[in-house]
Amino acid sequence: MATIYTIIYIYYILYILYIYIYIYIYIAHILYKVKQAKGDMVTGNAVTTSKYTIYTLLPLNLSEQFSKLANVYFLIISILQVCVCVCVCVCVCAHVCTYLLVISLLQLFTTLSPTSKFSTAGPLTLVLMANLIREVWEDSKRHADDATVNNSIADVVCDGGKIEQRAWKDVKVGDILRVCKGQPLPADVVQLSSSEEQGNSYIDTCDLDGETNLKIKSSLSLTVHATTPASVSALRGQVEYEAPNKRLYTFLGKLTIKGQTVAVDNDVVLLRGAVLRNTPWIFALVVYAGKQTKLMMNSQAAKAKRSNVDRASNVILLAVLAFMVIVCTVGCVGHVVWMSDSVNSLGIWCAPATHAHDTSYDMYPPPHMLKPRTHHA
Repeated sequence: MATIYTIIYIYYILYILYIYIYIYIYIAHILYKVKQAKGDMVTGNAVTTSKYTIYTLLPLNLSEQFSKLANVYFLIISILQVCVCVCVCVCVCAHVCTYLLVISLLQLFTTLSPTSKFSTAGPLTLVLMANLIREVWEDSKRHADDATVNNSIADVVCDGGKIEQRAWKDVKVGDILRVCKGQPLPADVVQLSSSEEQGNSYIDTCDLDGETNLKIKSSLSLTVHATTPASVSALRGQVEYEAPNKRLYTFLGKLTIKGQTVAVDNDVVLLRGAVLRNTPWIFALVVYAGKQTKLMMNSQAAKAKRSNVDRASNVILLAVLAFMVIVCTVGCVGHVVWMSDSVNSLGIWCAPATHAHDTSYDMYPPPHMLKPRTHHA
């Protein structure tokens, strides 16, 4: 029993630490989302489409796996096979993915289970690990794609008109980019000028809205004359625009240069994911980057795969579990009623004796009360 209490105490301390760390990370995540929604935080241009990180892999994956009723069903059976002490320890837990650890420790280091050490923890752990490995393999491809996109090269106009090549993840709000023909846009930008005389450009938005026809974009009237890196880098002004949002076809803002103000609308805004076509080059100012771009704000996170077989098995197992609970409840109530004194007073022949010396209801009396029979010739 000392081993059981030691395991429970150690687990309880570790779980308290886990709760504190989880609450701290959760609050920090909420504050980050609030600042990002208000536009108070300028994010980097790195994007992440993967489902897991090294910190969220285990809790998220196990939570998704235990959303399947089959895993929960066999987990409950494993708990009931060990002992009542496990149920007490499980009541201390608040996260379902930690049940398996407690059960495994009790089976591996104690003799409370009537079965072998690995009969319950082993198969369930094998199933969970197989699903975990599959999810890691699939998510590793998303991480590889994210690394490829984030390490793509963009041309950034620096002070003095010098062109510097940077990775997409190093592009930030306020940078002036030079985008050439056939290149995708690394962020949401406002077009300053282009190689065309009228300052127009043609972009392909097939990855954004599915439309294959090219769209015409204009340049700002105050910056359309800046057609060289030196002249673009010499521009000084202030841009005011709306906070990040999901609207693809609206944009409200204004640009002020040397006391002159011009409106900034959707006609001069080019979104991340669009590709420059039929235009040798353009100069553009980054206004949204990374997760604040309209493309990323409209993208959905990867969801857990759930087949019709899983849904049907959940319903079937729920019915089986409900039937077992009903049968066990009826049997328990019947046993209590059967063994009660009120039933024994009716004189049922197979009921056990109420007292040790009372054998009136015994089917087989004790041997010392049997009288030997005599036979006469």
